[in-house]
Amino acid sequence: MKNKKIYICHTYFQVYITLIKTIIQKNKNDIVICNTIPDSKKLIKSLKKSELFNEIYYYDEVSVLDEFRRQKIERKIFRTNQMINLFEQNAEFDLSSYNHIYIYNDWTTIGAYIMDKKLNYHLIEDGINAFYYLKGNLADKVTFLNPNFKYKIKKIIKKILHIGYDFFGQSKYVIDIEVNDKSKIFIKNDNVIEVPKESLYRKINDKEKLIIYNIFMDGELNLDSNKNKILILTQPLYIDKMVSSMEEQQNIYTNLINEYISDYEVYIKPHPRDTFDYKKINSKIIILGKNIPIEILNYNNKINFKKAITITSSSIESLNFIDEKIVLGFEFLKNRRKK
Repeated sequence: MKNKKIYICHTYFQVYITLIKTIIQKNKNDIVICNTIPDSKKLIKSLKKSELFNEIYYYDEVSVLDEFRRQKIERKIFRTNQMINLFEQNAEFDLSSYNHIYIYNDWTTIGAYIMDKKLNYHLIEDGINAFYYLKGNLADKVTFLNPNFKYKIKKIIKKILHIGYDFFGQSKYVIDIEVNDKSKIFIKNDNVIEVPKESLYRKINDKEKLIIYNIFMDGELNLDSNKNKILILTQPLYIDKMVSSMEEQQNIYTNLINEYISDYEVYIKPHPRDTFDYKKINSKIIILGKNIPIEILNYNNKINFKKAITITSSSIESLNFIDEKIVLGFEFLKNRRKK
C-alpha cells in the first residue's frame, strides 16, 4: 500500500493526538494500542466503532518488557537477534511492511525492536514540551545532557559493544522528531520539526471533536457548580522514581489538597498510571476518570477552573478552561528533600 502509516501508542494522550492527525490527514492509518494504556481493550472497541482506522492492533508491552528485562537484552554485549525474536513472537503486526512508522516513546520494547531491526521511524514528542519538562530526568539516558566526562566515555564504549539503545531521538534510524516548540527542546537532532499542538487542535471541527470526545467519555461530565474550582493533575511520582515511597507521594498531594480545600472545590485528575486512591486524603475532593485525556475537556465549553496545579505534567499547557496554571517543577521536589 502506498504511503502506508502506523502509529504506536502507549498512552491515552498519544491516542488522542493520533486521532487528530488521522482526521486531518483524511487517511485510514493503522494504530497499535499497547496495554500500558489502562482498559486498552475497552478503548480498542471504541476506536473500532469510530471507523477512523484501517487496522487496530493490540500489543502486550508489559509482558514483553518483563521478558526483555529478565533476559537483560539491553545489556547483552554484541546483541544479535534477541530483541527481534522476542518482539516478533508477541506482535501481530509487521512493522517492516510500513512506509512510515510513528512512535511517541522510542524508549520502549517496540522502540528497541525498531532499532535492532534497523527500521527508520518518526519520533513524536510525547505530551507538550515533554523534552523540556523531562530535562531533569534525561541526563542518565542521553549522553550530551550528562556533564560527567567519564559517563560520556562509558556511553561511547557501550555503543561500540552494542550495549543499550539510543533513545529519545538519538538513534541513527530517526527520520525526524516532531515537537510542540523548538525553543523548548534539549534533544539534539538536525531534523526537528515544529508542529504546535494548538495548530492541530484548530484543524478539527465541532463534529470531529464530538467524535473524539465520545471515544473517551462514557457519559456526560457534570462540572456545572458555581463554586471556584481547582484541578490538581497528579503524576505517578513513586512509580516513576521521582520520590522514594508511596507515602512521600501521598504527603505531597495531601499538602496540596489541604492548602486549597477550604477555598476551592478540589478536583483530582490522576495520571493513568497513578495507583494511589486520593479519596483516602479527603472525601470532599472529586476524582475525575484517570483514563480520560484531560485535553478532552477542552471540547466542553461549560467547564471552567480557576486554577490548575501540576508538578511537571506537560498536559497542563494545552488546557483552555483554566484561568491560572501553576507548574511546580522538579525544583519543588528537590526542595522538599532538603527540608
